[in-house]
Formats: sequence, C-alpha cells, structure tokens
Amino acid sequence: VLVHKTIFPDILAHFPQLMGHKHGRRVLLYLLAPRHSAHFHPQLVELLDGGLAHSSSKKDPAVRRAELLRAFAAPLCRAICDRLDHYVRDGPSAQVVELAVRAGSDEAAVRDVVQGLVALADEEGA
Repeated sequence: VLVHKTIFPDILAHFPQLMGHKHGRRVLLYLLAPRHSAHFHPQLVELLDGGLAHSSSKKDPAVRRAELLRAFAAPLCRAICDRLDHYVRDGPSAQVVELAVRAGSDEAAVRDVVQGLVALADEEGA
C-alpha cells in the first residue's frame, strides 16, 4: 500500500525526467523487470537477491511483484502514450515502452500504447 500511495505518484509525476535520465530509467526497468540480467549486472542482481532474503514482508515476492505491476501498469502506459513518439525513437526509453506493454495487465492501457505504435508505423510508411 505504501508503494501504491506514496511512491508511484512521485514516479508518475516525474516520469518524463526519469525516462530522460539513464539512472531514472533503471528505476522504471526495476519495477517492470526486477533483477533481469538483460537490464542489470549479475553482481547487482546477486546483491538485490541477498536483500530480498532478509525482507520483512510476509508476502511471497512473486505475489508482491504482481500486485505492484497491476497497480502501476495502467498509469505507466498512459504516461508513455503522452510522449510515445519521443520514447520509441530513443533506444533506452524504448526498452521501458516494450516492458510496459509486456507487463501491462490493463488491456485498455496496453491497447492505447499499441494503437499509438501502429499509428506511428503508419506515419513512417506513408
């Protein structure tokens, strides 16, 4: 609940700045693909896994991750749609767009991003 009510609003309020900064994008990547070796160095993953082992949370990490994604996916997709053209043309930001679409649990929000991508592709082809 703390993450949903206090951290996500701040992340979304500063979303364009986070997408434009290499370390800011890492925050978004971690929310979408935590400890994934394609985005994080194995030593960092090992360090984070060690911290997870000492967590005081009673919830299973997979359940907690699913809850976070459900709460964050739709607002994230809406924020992406606001500047989709810019984000898909910037390689590192495009990674966040891809992961948000893959992780999206809100069909309408994901559909909006995909429709925006199709429209951009149509513009490029015309």
